[in-house]
Amino acid sequence: MAAPRFQSTLGAALIVALGYYLGARLGFSLTLSPVPVSTLWPPNSILMAGLVLTPRRSWPAILAAVLGAHLAVQFQSGVPTGMVLCWYVSNCTEALLGASLVRHYRGSTSAFDTVRGTALFLVCAGFAAPFFSSFLDAAFVTLNQWGDSGYWTVWRTRFFSNVLAALTLVPAIMTSAEQLLRFQKPSGRRIAEALGGLGALVAICWVVFVAREPGPGTSPALLYAPVPLLVAAAVRFGAFGASAAILSCALVAIWGAALGQGPFITSSAQENALAIQSFLIVAWIPVMLLAAVIRERAVADSKARSSEEQLAIAIEAAQLGRWEWDVDAGRLMWSDITRQIYEVPPDVPVTPATFEALVHPDDRPLLAAANVSAMAGGEIAVEFRIVFPDGRIKWILSKGRTICDDQGRPTRMIGVKVDVTQRKSAELLMHQQQRELAHLSRVAVAGELSIALAHEVNQPLAAILANASAARRFLLHDPPDLRELGEIVEAIAHDNRRAAAVITRFGTLLRKGDRCSTLLAINDVVASVVDVARNDIISRGVSLTKELGEGLPLVAGDAVRLQQVLLNLIINACDAMESMPLSSRRLLVSTSSDDEGGVRVTVTDNGAGIPDDRVEEIFEPFVTSKAQRLGLGLAICRSIVADHDGRLAVESRPGSGAVFSFTLPAAPAAAGEIDDGSLLLVNRKNH
Repeated sequence: MAAPRFQSTLGAALIVALGYYLGARLGFSLTLSPVPVSTLWPPNSILMAGLVLTPRRSWPAILAAVLGAHLAVQFQSGVPTGMVLCWYVSNCTEALLGASLVRHYRGSTSAFDTVRGTALFLVCAGFAAPFFSSFLDAAFVTLNQWGDSGYWTVWRTRFFSNVLAALTLVPAIMTSAEQLLRFQKPSGRRIAEALGGLGALVAICWVVFVAREPGPGTSPALLYAPVPLLVAAAVRFGAFGASAAILSCALVAIWGAALGQGPFITSSAQENALAIQSFLIVAWIPVMLLAAVIRERAVADSKARSSEEQLAIAIEAAQLGRWEWDVDAGRLMWSDITRQIYEVPPDVPVTPATFEALVHPDDRPLLAAANVSAMAGGEIAVEFRIVFPDGRIKWILSKGRTICDDQGRPTRMIGVKVDVTQRKSAELLMHQQQRELAHLSRVAVAGELSIALAHEVNQPLAAILANASAARRFLLHDPPDLRELGEIVEAIAHDNRRAAAVITRFGTLLRKGDRCSTLLAINDVVASVVDVARNDIISRGVSLTKELGEGLPLVAGDAVRLQQVLLNLIINACDAMESMPLSSRRLLVSTSSDDEGGVRVTVTDNGAGIPDDRVEEIFEPFVTSKAQRLGLGLAICRSIVADHDGRLAVESRPGSGAVFSFTLPAAPAAAGEIDDGSLLLVNRKNH
């Protein structure tokens, strides 16, 4: 909370001047006989508190008003004018130094809301300001030859007197001003507690410091009698209560010593004053620090509660269900939203067995493995299914973390749950649509290759027809040449297999189904695609070169989908070279290993290239330079490669072609053997 400020300069100046005058009169009354030694000198501290609480622009007016009060009180004591003015300078120096340091280091918070603030006040206002100003004051006394005491005696007397005043008066004034600024009418019980505590403290201090005669019978243990009430004031009323209690205790103790009563009347006046000052200064430090600690903890608790409330609101707004698992007790706790997600009524107790019964049997091992990992000190983030008695299924995302004790042993797990059924349904629908688009893309590619398909099928069919005619003629021979007939029949069978292989390859390309991941040799994939596209490549006048790397690792993937990617890149490369002379149409398909141990497939053409501003744009859906195309081919290709944990990229060379390449990671060593039956396009035994 920001410290209060008195905004009226004139009003502030008059209030501080009046306080300065009354404080000086009080200081004169709290002197110890027979030597006029002031045990507590309030004016400097009143001025310091006034400067702390007012804007800097008001300081000149306050110092001017204080000068009048200072002259009025000092001239009544018969002090020479030179000494009076010197004391005014030293008093103002202490107040200005202390106020400046406190305002500089305190910032925008109250000086006593934190341990750091209280400690800085103790150092700056309590010790630094009196310490340095006492040198100036002692020098003025020596210079004016006022009194019989030496320089260091004057320095010590003034230092301890002003330290005690700064520690007892300044906090009391500042905290009182803060209470007035944020005044709230206290309850009658609170007022009664404060007045009762203050009365009890004054009574105990009166017994300890005033009522008892000095002498050998005075027990030092009685000095500790006010301590419990000082601590109670700090605990119940914070810095305001602690400062008021210490000030009350100080006034009673000094008043008793001034009357010649109490435990501090055993030596000279100066020594007695030093004993009182030391006792009260030492008592101030732990009591005020305790008040600061309690205030800090109260603020921290308030912030924690506020954060918890805000978090609870955010969690409820996001429809996140909270959960907690007490590992030691085996107890599971769900919030209301979590129960709604699992459709468990509020009156039904929740146990780990209850939760496990809801989890889909196929997902229980996954969830168990995630829990084991989290119990080992990690976090849990897992998606799983739950099944209701009526057969309905929900997808749940569960996130949490493990809390361990001081020995690192997991004791609790806390986290949130959210129903992600709609998202999973949308993902499944999106994947299905992607498969439909990929299938349509393959159909479109096959349509473009239909002429090549017809040509490739016509060749074996024509050979079959010719061989059948030849066989008929041989059968007319008498006797027929059985050996020649056998060779003809074998040729017919061979051509039949050739035609079937062509149809199988194109049928596989058109096949519609889910991804089938197997181990693949990338060179076989490239060879099969080149075989499919060979006739189309030749008809376009393109010269094809293959550069297949050796010793390449196997990859895990769907052969049909990878063939679709490569076939699309080859057809696009041929399209890009249509404007080139026939003698310049060159296509390079190569394979190699990449820097990360996987494989790279590259398709290079020498067409017109791609403009630099369209290099990345070509991978967007419905972006195409051909009127008869939908512009989905490259987008689908990139999606297929990404689904195989790979990357599809392009390097444009405007005027000299483009280089398309995709990389695939090597298959794990434990993935298994190659499934030849799945490579319908790769199996080229009968081509």
